[in-house]
Formats: sequence, structure tokens, C-alpha cells
Amino acid sequence: MAKILLIHSQNNILPLTDFFLLLNEKGYKLNCYTADKKTKKIFSEHNLNTADLKFWPNTNNAWFKLLFIFLWPFYLLISFFWVFILKYRYHYNAIICVSDFCCFLLPLWCRILKIKLIILDLKCAGNKKIFFGLRLGINIMKTYAQEIVFSNYHKEQIASKTKSKAKKITVLPYAIGISRLQDNIFNQLAGVKQSIWEKKFFSLGVVLDLNIEQPGEHLFQAVKDSLEVIPNIQLIIIGDGKERKKLSWLAKKMNIDHLVWFVGEQKILKKWLTNLDIYLIIGRHLSLFDLYAAHHALAAGLPIICPDEEDCEEIFINNINALLVPRDDKEALTQAIIRLQREKKLREKLGEAGKKLLKEKYTLDNMFNEFEKICRL
Repeated sequence: MAKILLIHSQNNILPLTDFFLLLNEKGYKLNCYTADKKTKKIFSEHNLNTADLKFWPNTNNAWFKLLFIFLWPFYLLISFFWVFILKYRYHYNAIICVSDFCCFLLPLWCRILKIKLIILDLKCAGNKKIFFGLRLGINIMKTYAQEIVFSNYHKEQIASKTKSKAKKITVLPYAIGISRLQDNIFNQLAGVKQSIWEKKFFSLGVVLDLNIEQPGEHLFQAVKDSLEVIPNIQLIIIGDGKERKKLSWLAKKMNIDHLVWFVGEQKILKKWLTNLDIYLIIGRHLSLFDLYAAHHALAAGLPIICPDEEDCEEIFINNINALLVPRDDKEALTQAIIRLQREKKLREKLGEAGKKLLKEKYTLDNMFNEFEKICRL
């Protein structure tokens, strides 16, 4: 049985939970070291072997940056002994890395000791938050590893900066486990109860990671402008984080706080999404979290409005399975909302096409098959 170690110290990997569960079901023995308490809790609930990633430095900490300049050879040497133990004592065949620090320390030793190292790149290319010295080291060390991204756009962005690495970057088609979205009877009753309230409104919805800044102003303006044509419009914002207070204040400032509902983070998205009329994607580019939410919206049969950016165009085709509008164009977004409100058949057409797309292209089995090609264990 192949053993895989997942090392995670930053970024939200919970959208990949279904995929990690599938690896276990397919015979891989997956263990996770994580520095995130929320990840540990949710993985444990799904019976994934999880332990704390202790003594892990914060790469954005000012003191660590200073120490790293002098101590990086020490860190590199210690990591060799760690990889040696992982290989010969715990018999790991592969390591999946979601950690900037790991991306610097492990690739060379994994190459020498013949452990397959797979780096999951969940950030936009050219991340500025990592200080220059570490970023430079990561770019050098990544040449010894296999890198995975979730869109061709992301791959092109990375490859344009480091052309020699282009062949080592693989696009993995992201998917969620649709069969896992079945609700129990209690969730169904909650959905019915909520639908009685929702039917009074024409509901727009968006799932956001409110721990990062979100472009809410043009969205709120489009909702406000649509009010003249759709008097029963409302916007449901699902998610939580430090940006929630800022967006709430913005809605109040624009006098639409009575139209905008913040419902917090929801463990089960389906019971909210099934009561929406339209799903919106507002980010400049699709993060893993955006993909996770969009796939749930497709599974719920919702018509989607999204920006006409390159990564969105990899999934969505205008007037086929979504409406694509220019990013930050408030008028175009308003017109798209009004069009879908008026054309029920178009909403149904887009929703059905989205469901078909998930079943035919973005399945966990396809994702697993591509991963096996990468892993080659």
C-alpha cells in the first residue's frame, strides 16, 4: 500500500477534502501534518489521520526573516534527517506539500532519497507575501519537484516566470464528491423551512472567503441598480472572516443593508444554494475556494454569472453554462442579473448545462486518474 504524507502550514485545503477521502478509499494510506486547527478538526471528523505540525515557523514573521538569513543552512540540514526518517522508518512513498517552507527545504532531499514530492500551488503566481530570499530559494528548489495547479491560466503564469519548470507543472482538474452532497432528513427539513422564506425574494448568492479582501462595491452597486427592475431582490453572502465587518459597513453606507444578508460560514452549502436563483463569482481569478463554491453551485443546478477572465473561460462558456461579464463592470453585471430574472428558461438551460459539465468532465474519478499519472507509485 502506497503511503502519502500531506504537509500543510498555510492556505485553505478543505476544498480538497473529498479528494483526500477518495485517496484513502482507493487504497492509498494518507497521513496529514497540519498547522491549522480547523483543518485538523475537519479531517479528523472524516477519519483522516491527522497530527499537529509542531515547531513550524511563520514565514511572514519579521524575526524569522532575519534569522532565516543566517540559519537557512541549519534548517536545510535538519530537514535532511527528517526526510531520511520519513523514508526509512515510516516508509512514505510520496509527500504532498502545501507549505512555502517545505517547498524550500524538501525538494532536494526528496530527489536524492527518491521520495516523490508533489507541491500543491494554491496561490496566485508570483506571491508577494513571501520575502524575497525564501521566494528565490523556493523557485530554485521547485525544479526538483512536481508541481500541481488547478487551471491552465495559473500554469501559464508560473511558466512565464520560470520557463525551465513548465514541464514539471501539471493541471489537475478540480472536482468535488457530488454523491457526498446528499443531505440527511434534518437538513432537508431546514431547507424546506428556509425555502418558504426565500420564495418571497429573487435571491442572488455568493460564497466568499472573508479572510481576504473582496471586491464588494461593484457587486453591491449592481444589486442596488437592479432594485428598480427587481423590487424583491436580495443578496445572500455565505462565508465569514475579518472582511465581513467591512462589507457590512459598505452595504449600510450604500443604503442596501436591508437587501444584503450575511449568513456566516456554512458547513453544508447545499441547503442554502438550492434556494438561490442565481450564483455569482466576483473574484478577479478563481482560487481553490472559488472553485469549490462554484462546483457546489453547478451541482445545485444554478445559473452562474462570472467574470470573463481566462481561468473562468476554461470552465464556463458564455450563454452555454454561464453568463460572462467584464470584470468590475457594474452595468454589465446589472444587465446580466436582470436578464436572468426575466428569462426563466435561460436560467434552467444554464443550470442543466452546469450539471452536465460536472458529470462529464469534473468528476473525482477523473481527478484521481490524473493524480495517479503524476504520482506513478
